[in-house]
Amino acid sequence: MDKVHHFLSYGVLMLWFSQLFHGKQRLLLLMSLITMGILIEFIQPYTGRMFDPFDMLANSAGALVAWLLSLIGADFLSHWFKKKATPPSKLE
Repeated sequence: MDKVHHFLSYGVLMLWFSQLFHGKQRLLLLMSLITMGILIEFIQPYTGRMFDPFDMLANSAGALVAWLLSLIGADFLSHWFKKKATPPSKLE
């Protein structure tokens, strides 16, 4: 269950921040989250916690899946919102 929490945490984090960034910035965000997840695992033995490479994998997978979803969803949502934001035509 721990790996599911890692996956979901990094996935939600990626989806949350992907709303602020687009294009290359979103890719940079993905790389930053993956790097952060790896670095945190290497630092953990110094804080009394255990190093677990599967945590790194779960973190990276969650961020990657959310990044892919943001690419697919961004186009869909932007199209949907533009459609909803169109003002009604004037009735004459």
